[in-house]
Amino acid sequence: MNSRNLSSRSRGRSLFVILVLCWLTFGISNSTLANDAKPAVEITSLLRANMYPTGYFNILDLDLMFTPEGSDIEVTLMSASGESVLVFTPQSSRLIAENNAFSRIRMKGTNRAKLAVGDYVIETKINDVIATRLKFSAYQEKSNDPFATNQKIHYNGDWQKLAYLRFVQTRNFTNNVDYQGVNFRMWSGLSDLPEGKRRDQLIATLTRDKKIIGHSKKTSGSLTSNGEINNVNLVIFEPHDRDKEANVLPLSESDLVSGNHSYQLTVTRQSDGHVLRDFRFQSKDSALVPLSRSEIGHTPQHEYLAPRALLQGTQNYDFETVYWMAM
Repeated sequence: MNSRNLSSRSRGRSLFVILVLCWLTFGISNSTLANDAKPAVEITSLLRANMYPTGYFNILDLDLMFTPEGSDIEVTLMSASGESVLVFTPQSSRLIAENNAFSRIRMKGTNRAKLAVGDYVIETKINDVIATRLKFSAYQEKSNDPFATNQKIHYNGDWQKLAYLRFVQTRNFTNNVDYQGVNFRMWSGLSDLPEGKRRDQLIATLTRDKKIIGHSKKTSGSLTSNGEINNVNLVIFEPHDRDKEANVLPLSESDLVSGNHSYQLTVTRQSDGHVLRDFRFQSKDSALVPLSRSEIGHTPQHEYLAPRALLQGTQNYDFETVYWMAM
């Protein structure tokens, strides 16, 4: 037999073996990843719950992950001792929106609870398995005004403990270059205002190895008394003076992933400099080090934070990649 034919067949068999090994390796890897991806709740849909200073509380839309249509969904508001206050149920098992691993189900709008002062847990079960648990407290601040009989309810929980970075396409018109600008999204509310004030301003400051590398504009980040919980997006710009705000550029994502560094992002009230939030994170090998809670397969499951969040400001049901931070 021709030695050239033998060599050709040998190479063919070797290539076949390599392809089979690659298929097995990546197939097993993807299968493992899929098995680890258990049904879960996208946490921002709970953080978007309607929470009013009167104590009324309800949940409208719930965003799910890796959850087949027809799954049994139950959201229970309970006291810290486990006593059920109200069970939120879907209007139907039909999904009203879908996008890859994500789907949305609408809860009954008539399910509404009136909260008293106390500690609570929102527990979500999917097919009778706990998917998410969110703890919070409802409290009233003491007033020095004896005629202020209608005390407002304030809420303390993951709204004050969680935030995330998002990276938004930005254009430098001077150089005609597109890049990913750094944005910071958090939740704020009445409890962040000084006593007796109805409005204030926030400013977020980002440091790298204790040196300021960016901050939000002093003219953005309004704190108001309209509603208890508000979602706030702050663009992080390059360091600048207030009179230079018009021409300043947003900080680039590449500024956060260059080498190994320690970062601190603080949010302060402009009126008195009071620190409202203080987040710490790191970069390593030119990438941000993710929270362990953001890894698929994290245990306990009910603490999982998907590295995705609903893209706001659009009518489309889309999700964006985010970097979670926790206090």
